[in-house]
Amino acid sequence: MSQSLKRYGAWALVTGASSGIGRAMAQRLCADGLNCIIVSNEKEALTATAEEFSRRYATEVIPCTCDLSSLNHLEEIRRCVGTREIDILVNCASFGTLGRFLDTPLSVYREGVGVSVHSYLTLTHHFLQGMVERDRGAVIFVCSVNAFAPVAFSAVYTAEKAFELFLGEAIWQELQYADSKVDLLVMCASATKTNFQARARTRVAQWAWTPEKVVDAGLRKLGRTPVAAISWRGNVYRYAGKLLLERLRLRFASWAITSNLAWDRKALLRTK
Repeated sequence: MSQSLKRYGAWALVTGASSGIGRAMAQRLCADGLNCIIVSNEKEALTATAEEFSRRYATEVIPCTCDLSSLNHLEEIRRCVGTREIDILVNCASFGTLGRFLDTPLSVYREGVGVSVHSYLTLTHHFLQGMVERDRGAVIFVCSVNAFAPVAFSAVYTAEKAFELFLGEAIWQELQYADSKVDLLVMCASATKTNFQARARTRVAQWAWTPEKVVDAGLRKLGRTPVAAISWRGNVYRYAGKLLLERLRLRFASWAITSNLAWDRKALLRTK
């Protein structure tokens, strides 16, 4: 069990908090006694989650319905936050697709980049400033093992995760140079039992973890390392990508992801 997250302060903000890892993260924060602002574009599920956690943990939980792919998402979230100081920021909202690059409309890719790239960048830039000034706080990027190597049939999602990984690691190093007490963790999850698969049109790997297990494993790494690959499979994937030559790395990564998630991998490999 990791230390109580209240050591960072009183308020947390979690995106993608209406389901999956984001919801499990918000629940863990509330269980540790923090107040939470939870963000999602799923209004009903978000409101129900806020009411449940507020009642169960006797903390203040504010639902903030927001489309993170919109260009004005920061203004909407700032209205929800008001004058509160955010001490823990969890960037978790994300979605992806599995299929040939050209088979997915550009509008879907733009929406994904808005959520996984623009919102991570915008919210981190905004809320990290206060943490650095107070010399206290934590930023968590909920990422994926996809970040460690390019994956055919998941090209844009993989690129989004690589952006999150590189951004998080670079900011972590800047905080180290500044001797800051602000912690940052890029938490790279493997297959997880969430609603992600429904939108991505993939199956759930038999060995997939629950969101709660992923959160517990990740938070044990907070303050100890800039990057954590969750599960032994995640670490195998991470270090195999480092050791293999480029072409072998591409083939290994693409095989590892699609063989576990694709309903019909052979169909993906067929040319039209």
